[in-house]
Amino acid sequence: MIKKGPNIFRIRSVLPKILILTTTILAVSIAASSYFALGIIRHQFMENAKGKVTSGLNGVEKMILSAMEAGQPEHMKLAMGMIRSYPHQVEFRIYNPRGGIVFYSGAPRKRKLPEEILSQFESGRSLSQIKIIKKDHLIRAYKALPNRPRCFPCHGAQQKFNGIIETEMSLSSFDSQQKLAEVMLGLNSFVTFFVLVLSLNVLLLVMIVRPISKLAAAMREVEKGNLDIRAEVRTKDEIGTLAKGFNAVVDRLARLIRQEKERHQSELQHAERLATLGELAAGIAHEVRNPIAGISGAIQVLESGLKPDDPNRHIIQEIHKEIKRLDIFLSDFLQYARPAEPQFRFVDIHQILERTVSLCTRGEPSKRIKIRKLYSKRLPKLFVDPVLMQQVFMNIMLNAIQAMDGEGQLTIQTRRTKNVTITDRAAEIIFTDTGHGISKEDQAQIFKPFFSSKKRGTGLGLTIVSRIVEQHKGRIEVESEPGKGATFRIILPLIQFQGGTP
Repeated sequence: MIKKGPNIFRIRSVLPKILILTTTILAVSIAASSYFALGIIRHQFMENAKGKVTSGLNGVEKMILSAMEAGQPEHMKLAMGMIRSYPHQVEFRIYNPRGGIVFYSGAPRKRKLPEEILSQFESGRSLSQIKIIKKDHLIRAYKALPNRPRCFPCHGAQQKFNGIIETEMSLSSFDSQQKLAEVMLGLNSFVTFFVLVLSLNVLLLVMIVRPISKLAAAMREVEKGNLDIRAEVRTKDEIGTLAKGFNAVVDRLARLIRQEKERHQSELQHAERLATLGELAAGIAHEVRNPIAGISGAIQVLESGLKPDDPNRHIIQEIHKEIKRLDIFLSDFLQYARPAEPQFRFVDIHQILERTVSLCTRGEPSKRIKIRKLYSKRLPKLFVDPVLMQQVFMNIMLNAIQAMDGEGQLTIQTRRTKNVTITDRAAEIIFTDTGHGISKEDQAQIFKPFFSSKKRGTGLGLTIVSRIVEQHKGRIEVESEPGKGATFRIILPLIQFQGGTP
């Protein structure tokens, strides 16, 4: 396996990224504009060259036509002399209708009129047009001298034109000017690019990068736990607004942490006092149970001496009931104050449910209660304390039977589920009754110690149930509406054997 090395092209800071991005955008933009400007310059120089040869050609045509109309040899010689006086970079030639040269203003050359130019003029369709050809750093323009009626005495009426004028101009001077313009354009583009890049990046550094760097440094300090740091950004733009929001969040976080520490310290002190009181109360409860046991024995002795029809017997029975209720309360209180450590093992939860159902349905109050069982065959064994879990099931089932007033249906359902707050693999044990239900206010209180909606309840049953479920790393939930029954849902994690789920 090939191990990848560090990426030298990976840029972590925002400043180089912005510099590269802005420089690239400016470079492309200025290069594109320079390219188009260069094309315009070249086109303009060429148009200037064409205009110059065209102007010269028209001037020569006027002089020749004027001399021909005068009909005097002196006028034609004067016209030829004026043509030779043109600047040396421009040459003129005059050809007869057959293409032979009859006059030239520059150095003598054995040159014949190009056949394509001659054929175009001979066709008669382009006598009034100027033909321009660019070749070998030269630009040439051609125009025919039309045969007009005033020329018929000398040239006859049969031919279409009396000659062809050629103007030739070198483009060397235009090339040098064009190169100078290109150099100036390139220099101007480079200076513009450099100034724009420098100005833009200085603005980005001052207005964006520096404030963001301050904000990032403050965030790193907060991440380390330093809540006294603040982002010193004074701008009035979006970054300044972000910095103000960040500082406000840090202020609030620091205040909440301070309040939480104070509350936690207060809770620790309160918990220590409650633990001391709990130990004291548990000791007192333990000591009270012994006298109660003695009182119960004494009452039994008194009861044995009474006749069956003695009117005081019902008083003795009421005393027995109160002693039993007091004993149950003390048992629940001791279990709440000194909870037993769970003895976990893998068990079949359905067997525990069956034993609990058998125990809860033996008495008279449950004879008209229908038990509906929806057990999942896919549910594996659970890692629980069977004794404590039976206590949980029994408490919930007895509460459900009492809520239905001896008549109704209790549905017990088990299934596998997913619950991200517990684990991705969990089991649900659901108890649904058709009793009188629980109000919204009571649902928020039923798991708190000493809360009970029953006249003679201890208020510790569901508190103990909730604690046992928490000891099993689970959760208990309740859903109910008054008059529509209640649903208690116990969610327990599925724990695997080393070899897999049992």
